[in-house]
Amino acid sequence: MPNPAVRRRAVRAAAVLVAAVIVLTGCGSGGHGGAAAGGGAPIVFVLSGSVQYGAPDPLDNPLFEVGGSTVGAVDFAAWYGSGSFDVPWVVNDIRAVLLGEGAVTDEKTGVRLFQRLRKTTA
Repeated sequence: MPNPAVRRRAVRAAAVLVAAVIVLTGCGSGGHGGAAAGGGAPIVFVLSGSVQYGAPDPLDNPLFEVGGSTVGAVDFAAWYGSGSFDVPWVVNDIRAVLLGEGAVTDEKTGVRLFQRLRKTTA
C-alpha cells in the first residue's frame, strides 16, 4: 500500500481538480446553450449509464445545445460513487475530456484502469 501521506495528497489533488472542473463548467450559473453562443458552460460532463434508465441521450435533445463546448459523456455511477476506485475513474475521465489523454472510462477500460492501479499499489 502507498504511504498514507502520499494517498492523502493524491486525494486532495483530485478534489481540487474536480472542484476546478465544477467551477469551469459554470454549475449553478443557469446558462443555457453552448459556450460559442455565449450562454452556456465551456465544459459539459453529461452523466450516462444507469441514471438514464433507457431515456434518450440528453445530447440528442435540440434544447440542450452545447455549441462550441467541450463535451464528455461520463458514467453516472463512478462520478457519484463514494468508493476509492471512483476518484481515479473520475480523474481519468477529466484528463480524457480536458487534456485529450486517453479515453473516457467505460466498463472495458475501467477493468484495465483497476488492474493498472492494483499493480502500482502492490
